[in-house]
Amino acid sequence: MNALPRLRSQQELAMPAPEWPHWGRDQLDHAHALYAIAAHLRSLGLESWLPRLTRWLGHYDGFEHYVEPEHDPCLCVRDLLAGYVIGRPATAASMNWLDKPGMSLKMALVQDILKLDFIYYRAYWGRGLVHDPDARVWNPLAQPWMSFVESGGAGQELFSWRAELDPQPALEEHLAVLL
Repeated sequence: MNALPRLRSQQELAMPAPEWPHWGRDQLDHAHALYAIAAHLRSLGLESWLPRLTRWLGHYDGFEHYVEPEHDPCLCVRDLLAGYVIGRPATAASMNWLDKPGMSLKMALVQDILKLDFIYYRAYWGRGLVHDPDARVWNPLAQPWMSFVESGGAGQELFSWRAELDPQPALEEHLAVLL
């Protein structure tokens, strides 16, 4: 057995040992992502932003079960922040945030967060199309996911998908909440 720790990518699926000493936990698993987000923000000097970011991200808690695995909200934000910590922001535009007058690190981060796929997902409870009169559409800025999934009515199904259209609520509304 190799005694050296094995390095692996954050994109690699974690397969933690279910027995002692890990008991199924891993530093790259979903449950640990919030701690990594806090550590990354601290590394970037943005620890005061943690309450606002986690309050916003908390509205997506549980949503990871309804999106593609690579679109898990907590893991996406964690990975994005990790890129900033190691000096490789997500987009070329945000890589030059220091060169832009008035552009702060936090604003560059928010702009990159708002490009993540999970922002573009939509969900509703209904009996058919989202435009049916009894369909209830999820607004992640107004209602936490866990509350929304409990609000389904008799005979309704829960639908979620990644839309190709602009996100709802609009990016400007997310921006206002995050800043």
